[in-house]
Amino acid sequence: MYDVEPRVQRSFSVDDLQRFIDTETPFAFSRWGDGEWRAVCQDHVGKANCDGHQYFRDMGEALGDVLRSRPPYILGFQKWPSKMRRPWCKWLEMEGLTDLKWVEANCLHTAAQKNDWRFQEWPNIMVGPKHLRPVFPNARFIVVPDKDCWLHTDAILSELWSLLTDAKEHTVVGYCGSMAANVWVDRLYHEFPQHTHIDYGSVFDPLAGVYSRRYMKKAAKNGNTGG
Repeated sequence: MYDVEPRVQRSFSVDDLQRFIDTETPFAFSRWGDGEWRAVCQDHVGKANCDGHQYFRDMGEALGDVLRSRPPYILGFQKWPSKMRRPWCKWLEMEGLTDLKWVEANCLHTAAQKNDWRFQEWPNIMVGPKHLRPVFPNARFIVVPDKDCWLHTDAILSELWSLLTDAKEHTVVGYCGSMAANVWVDRLYHEFPQHTHIDYGSVFDPLAGVYSRRYMKKAAKNGNTGG
């Protein structure tokens, strides 16, 4: 029991997203890695992830509700060792969600490792910590706290709602807000399906000189900006 692996389209790449961008076809993409799953499974409440964002119980419930709603947009599943994935698979099976379709969550990171940063040019609005502001000089930037940005969800969504309400053309919103970003993507996608919503995770950190993941530090030593 609980050995049903999610169906993941591993061939999914940044090229697939680029086609949507080129044709101005609205889409949403949220990435589900170890942080999101630990929050959903509620087995790390009171602790924090590697970036210092706490696993809040209500955040975990909100993330679970996103998946329970069977969102129609692109869901990215991050590949981790089977032992780590087992609680996630258990949750999906208990919720009757083993048939959800997933794509490779790390498609953007894979491109970055090849120094392919074309996706940096996509956002018109960027939501993220202040160290990323210089990385997006041409985008409207909404600063979120470096830690526990979930607690500021209402204010962040209110500002985004105002900007997207006034947007006259197809707008791409990029989110770098740790685990909370998946909730933001979901809520704004349903409010503004005519625009694009992308969860970028931590992929841009190296461009700001912040090596927030061990593989980023290792790649930097080898002269690879992308991590």
